[in-house]
Amino acid sequence: MLVGCASNLTKTPELAVSDRAQTRVDALMMGDYEKAYKFTTPGYRSSFPLNRYKSSYLGASGWTFAKVNNVQCDESVCNVTIDIRYKSAYASGEIASQLTEKWISIDDKWWLYLK
Repeated sequence: MLVGCASNLTKTPELAVSDRAQTRVDALMMGDYEKAYKFTTPGYRSSFPLNRYKSSYLGASGWTFAKVNNVQCDESVCNVTIDIRYKSAYASGEIASQLTEKWISIDDKWWLYLK
C-alpha cells in the first residue's frame, strides 16, 4: 500500500496532468459534465455555473475518440493537446481534430484553466 502512495508523490507534472486531462475527456464523452466540470479551476467554478460549462461541451458526448496526445509543462503551467474524432451529419466517416488546453497548478493540484 505504501508503494502505491509513494508513486503518486513522484509523478511528473506531465503524467499527473495527462491522467487528469484524460479522465476529464472520458467524462465528457460519457456525458458526465458534472465530473468533467470538477477539473476546472476553483475560480472558474465560482464564476461560472455547471450549465454554462456544459453548454460549451455539449458536442463532446458525440465524440467517438478522445486521447491526450501531448503534455508540455513549464513550472506551474502545462499545455495539453488532445486528439479527438467525431461523426458529422455533413461528412462521411469520422472527422479528426485536436483540442489544446492549458492546465495550471494551484496548491499542488492541476486544474483546467478556462476563461
